[in-house]
Amino acid sequence: MYSFIVLGLVPGTSFQITFEMWLQCAELLTLTFLLSVLAVRYTNTGRAGVVADIECLRVPVHARQLHH
Repeated sequence: MYSFIVLGLVPGTSFQITFEMWLQCAELLTLTFLLSVLAVRYTNTGRAGVVADIECLRVPVHARQLHH
C-alpha cells in the first residue's frame, strides 16, 4: 500500500501512476460530483416548473360543458 500511495506503483504490474495523473483523477472526481449535483438541481427545478404550469391550466368546468 505504501508503494502504491507514495511511489504510484500498482502492485503486480509495472504500471506507475504519476502525480499529474493523481491530480487529473481528483479533478475528474470533483467535476463528476459537481455536474451530478447541478443535474439533480436542474431536474428538480424543471419538475417544479412543470407542475406549477399544469396547476395553472386547471380550471373547474361544469358537467354540461364536458358533454358538448
